[in-house]
Amino acid sequence: PQSTMLRYVREPSLSRTSQSRHRTVPDRCVRRSYATEGSNYQFETLAVTSSDPHVYRVELNRPSKGNSLADKSWIEIKDCFDRLATDASCRAIVLTGMDKHFCTGLDLSEVVQLLKIRDGSGDASRKSFQFTKLIKKYQATFTAIEECPKPVIAVVHGACIGAGIDMISACDIRFADSKTVFSIKEVDIGLAADVGTLQVNLRQTFQVEIKLKMSETAKDRRK
Repeated sequence: PQSTMLRYVREPSLSRTSQSRHRTVPDRCVRRSYATEGSNYQFETLAVTSSDPHVYRVELNRPSKGNSLADKSWIEIKDCFDRLATDASCRAIVLTGMDKHFCTGLDLSEVVQLLKIRDGSGDASRKSFQFTKLIKKYQATFTAIEECPKPVIAVVHGACIGAGIDMISACDIRFADSKTVFSIKEVDIGLAADVGTLQVNLRQTFQVEIKLKMSETAKDRRK
């Protein structure tokens, strides 16, 4: 089936005669569409669009939950970036969040799952096995972003918390609004930021001292 993508093109400028008669009429941008055969970027937790045939915009699409990452999000983000990596029509990717926030970290259901493993019954080896399985799922998602052969540009706004920082650490370029709030919250529940925040070259996202302090205190920091 065909899917419609949006393209913005500028109308031709008015002639000098028309401009003298209609000085208050500005140039306008007209929304036009083009169809791509075989597009298959339909997800529950992501919105994938393109305003240009070669630039794809991937938006975290759970605005009512602050774009937090639920179980489905991890699977779909990996799937999306695996497809874009081999899509010949894609030459660059913009990663952002829909509505007020970029990403507010793990969804509450994921946090509960982690705490159940940590505080549940059973010996340490079985708990470790369960943790490893879960963490590998998280890591595979961010690795798909990091290893994508197309440049991935993170555009950050609102709140970027926990897993959100892990995510932008996997991107090639990061832009942030001046009011963006960053926070590494794993220490609040007795966990290490172990899927990207501390493993990636610290200087890629923050100064080393700042990032270490954030990970040890869970204090918020603005850009």
